[in-house]
Amino acid sequence: MIKSIRLKNFFSFEEQTVRLNPDVNLLVGINGSGKSNFIKAFELLRFGINEGPIHKLVNEKWGGFSKTINFSARKNMIELELLVDASQFLKNGTGGKDTVYTINCGNDWRVILLKQQIDLLDENGALNIKEVEKNDEKFHIAAEHNLDESDHNAYKECREHVNLLAEEAIVENRNLGRFKNFIRQIEIYDSINIGRDGAQKRNDSNYKENYQKLSSTFDNLAGLLNAMSIKPETEGAFDKISKSINDININLEGVYFGLDDDQNFYIQIRNLPQDVMMDLSNISNGTIKFLVLMSILYNPNRGNIICLEEPEDGLHPDMINMVAKGIKHAAKTSQMIVSTHSPFLLNAFELEDILVFENDEKGNTIVKELSQDNFDDWTDDFMVGQLWVNGHIGGKRW
Repeated sequence: MIKSIRLKNFFSFEEQTVRLNPDVNLLVGINGSGKSNFIKAFELLRFGINEGPIHKLVNEKWGGFSKTINFSARKNMIELELLVDASQFLKNGTGGKDTVYTINCGNDWRVILLKQQIDLLDENGALNIKEVEKNDEKFHIAAEHNLDESDHNAYKECREHVNLLAEEAIVENRNLGRFKNFIRQIEIYDSINIGRDGAQKRNDSNYKENYQKLSSTFDNLAGLLNAMSIKPETEGAFDKISKSINDININLEGVYFGLDDDQNFYIQIRNLPQDVMMDLSNISNGTIKFLVLMSILYNPNRGNIICLEEPEDGLHPDMINMVAKGIKHAAKTSQMIVSTHSPFLLNAFELEDILVFENDEKGNTIVKELSQDNFDDWTDDFMVGQLWVNGHIGGKRW
């Protein structure tokens, strides 16, 4: 798990260290307080390792470096620093030493300059990745082995437009590869697409490789659920997802599959009063979104770190309560980071599960933790969501 993340000059964060729970982290605050910006830090990590060089994310999705760096930054440099529990990915223990991974991003004539550093146990000591910089159309990486003070420089040339933790940098260190694989399993789900190119999309029955977890575009839902239904290790999880449909609507039952003439899977749900199968195109938007969330939360292969943005949108309170149960279930094996504006969702959790996002007088994001000990006079009379709505824990306009 990630124990903490320090954000410096990143969007609305001037400099802030945010400690994280190993299980549930609920982000609350008004719109514009920085919750989505916080999740973007995880998006940068995921994109840089799984999809491509981070300049593509910064320039093509975030509008460029000038839109990404904090407006009050004194230096033209963004820094993210992760403190990670290394026992999550190292087999032989860590001797109590956590892994520290630091990313520095600068900008020079529209080129994203990248520097990385990591403190990570090796079989023989610690390996620090020191520099990745743009130079003559190629990136170079410098690695420093802290085993001997005289051994300072071991340079390797990497391919152009290197990703975070490029393979050329980790080939000699299996532990670094394990760390990369751990970070690779960050999944981010926002703006759930329930349309025909998203959750309703039909999936090729002959293509199995992409049916391990739900994609960030939600377009492999049918293939994922079908694969879960026939695998012994995920069959029980599929049964929970299927049963949840009837739990929130007594007129609907189960998750079933059809196969069209092109050998594509599609999802069907039974309408009990009429005793007919209905495609998702005949199911309410809220029910489709609920099915998507259940397919994330009850899939044991969901990933190590799951970020959800406002999962309650468009859901009935009964569904929100079921989503809260799903978050708690997922948090047994995955670190959950969930932004929300729902008092119904907050009511299912403890004050210690909440991070409150607010803005200082300059508009920078400030994150504060909560403790039950500070609210003993209130918790007997109010649930957590009520405390938030009534302005007792912050994260409100007044």
